[in-house]
Amino acid sequence: MASYYVHAVVSPPFPTGLLADWECEILSALGWELTPIAGGIQLFVDGEGWRDELEATDAPDLLAKLPSDLLHNGGDLGNYALLQHLVVRHGLPYLTVEMSFTCSKMAPDGFGGAAYLITADKIESVSTGEWLAEKLAAAGHGEPGP
Repeated sequence: MASYYVHAVVSPPFPTGLLADWECEILSALGWELTPIAGGIQLFVDGEGWRDELEATDAPDLLAKLPSDLLHNGGDLGNYALLQHLVVRHGLPYLTVEMSFTCSKMAPDGFGGAAYLITADKIESVSTGEWLAEKLAAAGHGEPGP
């Protein structure tokens, strides 16, 4: 059986002391590792533990500290919605997320990547698969395939 992994990094790092303890707890519950670096905290995911969202039943006490309009699907919290909340709450100009998706076995669906640009107003993203499909279609080659 194949294992799937996510590796990701958020830039720029958060300045030391900016994040509240409860924010760090929620980020950790979503799979982010918070690593102290010179002058700040670097967020990254190294392999397993990544969660696209935190369900309301997973951490109700933590999620209760967030504005209700940030939650969806009956109180769930999306990973990128939380990062956007942090941009707004702390007056950051933006955050970026660069991700890779890998697999322990060679499989067509086991590899890829994505990038996100998160501002106070919007969350934009692109995946490597989307990018390749656009470029191949523009060149008249159709869909990517094995």
